[in-house]
Amino acid sequence: MISNMQANLQINNNVDIKKKLNNPTDVLLEILNKIYKNIKHNRRIENLSWFINVNREDIIKECNENIINEMEEDILKHFNRANICWYQRKRIKNYILCFIVNACAVLGYKFDYTKMYVTNPNKLRFMSRKRGWSRLKDEILLYSIHT
Repeated sequence: MISNMQANLQINNNVDIKKKLNNPTDVLLEILNKIYKNIKHNRRIENLSWFINVNREDIIKECNENIINEMEEDILKHFNRANICWYQRKRIKNYILCFIVNACAVLGYKFDYTKMYVTNPNKLRFMSRKRGWSRLKDEILLYSIHT
């Protein structure tokens, strides 16, 4: 049996959840927080500009692609379908990136990336007779949101 206090807390929690996603920024924040949760980051993003240096490979995982399907109702309520390429989502390979880029543009933010080169000790390449063998560098794309 639920006491009146517990019932009021449950009602308030439900209101907060509905109230939380009342604008496009909150919807995008919720999607980014779910991505962070799937990456296993412990912190929660409170501002879009806190999304810094996230690896592309972590963003385009299949579990993150499912976030768009789960939040379809909220996304369509707050974003114009044409602005977020909604009709092309089946044809776009990594739609989650396309959505974040376009949603940021609609909200006045810039979704930008930085290239980082990491030496991979497992990959070797023969350069020339003088230089000999050298290690190949892997390119990593780190995404961030800026104002």
